[in-house]
Parts: sequence; structure tokens; C-alpha cells
Amino acid sequence: TTPVCDPFQNGGTTISNKNGVEATLHYFNSEPPQKTTNYFLTNGIKVDNTLIYFNQINVPPRKFSSGFQTSTGESLKDKKGSLLIEWFSLRIKGQIGLTSGDSIGDYQFALISDDGVDFKLNQSGAFNSYITDDNTHAPKLSCSEQKVKLDHNNKVPFELNYFQGPRDRIALMLLWR
Repeated sequence: TTPVCDPFQNGGTTISNKNGVEATLHYFNSEPPQKTTNYFLTNGIKVDNTLIYFNQINVPPRKFSSGFQTSTGESLKDKKGSLLIEWFSLRIKGQIGLTSGDSIGDYQFALISDDGVDFKLNQSGAFNSYITDDNTHAPKLSCSEQKVKLDHNNKVPFELNYFQGPRDRIALMLLWR
């Protein structure tokens, strides 16, 4: 499978704030009372002063007990250095744009996730939700009903808020057509 978001596809190899998508990490030490991305991001323990970079948003559905990998191959950990396999969230930010071989036109987005997601795009100066499936659930596909006009001259900022609930399964794949 070709990943949807791979900013290194044109030969770049340096991870910095100009390459890839960046994320902040929040977590709970035990099962939280509410299971929504907003609750995780507002009330979870934030790993301060650490931006995490991903060169793909392509975590296919699978059993989960080995850790969530970043673009450097490291697994996400809490402040004490323990592996995070449940009850964590990511706020992922980046931009979506077309490469020279992509067609100009209306695009529809979809997410495969386990667990909660809220995908937002900023096309008119404010972020608006395009896909919200914000609870614990098995891996499933959620599609936007709104189309997004993409061309080669503009990049559309996005924010993908995600949380991983119980440790059994994991999935996070951003798709478009």
C-alpha cells in the first residue's frame, strides 16, 4: 500500500518541523471516565516540550501490544519512560497538498480508526470537522460527506485528533480519493 501522507517520498530524509506531520502526546495512567478526543487532549497528562513526527498516517488495523511507532522508529512513552499501549491521544497537525502527478479536483477523505478520531480541515480561516467518530470502537471506516477542492497551488492545513482506548486493537489510516 502507498501511504497517503509521506512527505519524504521526493527524497527528503531529515525530520524537522518542515517535514512530516507533527503531533503532541497526552495520556492517562488508567482508564479515563470519558472517552473522547477532547477529553483526552484537555485532561490527559501532556508530554511537554516534545513534538513527535510521523512520515505517514498509515497504521493498519492490528492487534496492539508493542507500541505506536514514530518516524524515527521509537515507540511512544509516558513521562516515566513506560511504553504507551492504551489510554493515549495524539493531536496531529500538518498540511495536505497535491503532488505534480495528482489530479486537480474535489477530494473526499476517510479514516480507518480504532479508537476515536476527529479530522478537521482549515479552508476558510477556521478548522471545521470533516470526520468525527469520537468513541471507543473496533477498527472501522468513517467517511467525510463534504468534498474538498484541491489544486497544486494551495496546501490545506489539517488537524487529526486521535485517541487509543483499550489495548486490544489499533488502527489509524488517513485515506482520500
